[in-house]
Amino acid sequence: MSSAFSTCAKCGGACCKNGETYLTGGDVERITGHTGRSDFHVMKTMGPRYAGCDPAWTELVCGHDGHRRVLHRSDDGECTFLAETGCVLPLDVRPLLCRIYPYEFDGAKLLATEPLCPISRLPDRASVLVGLGMPPESVRQWRRDLYAEISREKVAAAAHRS
Repeated sequence: MSSAFSTCAKCGGACCKNGETYLTGGDVERITGHTGRSDFHVMKTMGPRYAGCDPAWTELVCGHDGHRRVLHRSDDGECTFLAETGCVLPLDVRPLLCRIYPYEFDGAKLLATEPLCPISRLPDRASVLVGLGMPPESVRQWRRDLYAEISREKVAAAAHRS
């Protein structure tokens, strides 16, 4: 699996390069617990490209000031956790959005694979995704986990503002 992921992570940069990855509070806790670091995220406003397939995404992930928490990128646009062999974070520590990519989704279900991802153009993309440790059942659970974490964070933020 590691060589498949290495090839995937370095192929075209659709997910690990030049993108912005939203982090839930749970993502921050998992990554901080694993790395001991807290300098891997920044607050940014969301550009139109990142609204995603879910029409409620902006409202769900942005704070009342329009900012949301994203992975910090190096000066060349790469994720700070990207190495020559792929992501240095174990699968169970990676941000939920990283685990779900290249699937597009909304609040209810997985929709399709992201057309910008090179895997989406492969005739055997389903078997490649399974080989990368991304069987559809796991991805569906990560999507549910993502929305549960977002919801908990929204409720906590609203209670804090009250």
